[in-house]
Amino acid sequence: MSLMKFFLGILLALLLFVVIGMLVVFYYVRKGIRYFRSFGNGQTNGEAFGGQTRQTRRQTTTGGVTIEDRRDPERANKKIFAQDEGEYVDFTEN
Repeated sequence: MSLMKFFLGILLALLLFVVIGMLVVFYYVRKGIRYFRSFGNGQTNGEAFGGQTRQTRRQTTTGGVTIEDRRDPERANKKIFAQDEGEYVDFTEN
C-alpha cells in the first residue's frame, strides 16, 4: 500500500510540474505575440512588455506655432502653454 502512495505522490508532483511548465510557456508565447503585434502599430518602446508608451501629440496654437507633446502619459492631460503665453505675478496676501 505504501508503494502505491509513493507512486501516486510522484505522479501528482509530475502533473503539477507539467501544469506549471505549460503556464510558463503560455505566458512567454503570449508575451511574444504581443511584442510582434506592436511592430505593426509602431509601438516598440515598451508597451508590449507592460511599460508605458510615449506618444507624440501635436497641437497648433492660434498664432500658427506647432507644439509637440512628448510628456509621460500621466502628465499628458495637462494644458500645453506656448513660450509667449502667460505671465508671472507676485502673490501678496492681504
